Amino acid sequence: METTLFEVKFYDGRKFMVFCYGKNQKNRFREFTLKLKNEIESIEELSNGIHTISEFEKITTNLV
Repeated sequence: METTLFEVKFYDGRKFMVFCYGKNQKNRFREFTLKLKNEIESIEELSNGIHTISEFEKITTNLV
């Protein structure tokens, strides 16, 4: 499952963190930001591959 965290900054100083869980949510986010392209100063993808605690525990069991 694709998970991504975006930081959206608007020209008026507002800043939002948007978490997308899955490919469809990422597509919805991109479509929505296209509608607001004249208002948005920047969009930064902060993290890709964010995990839940249970996913993280499964991944790291081999490390311990």
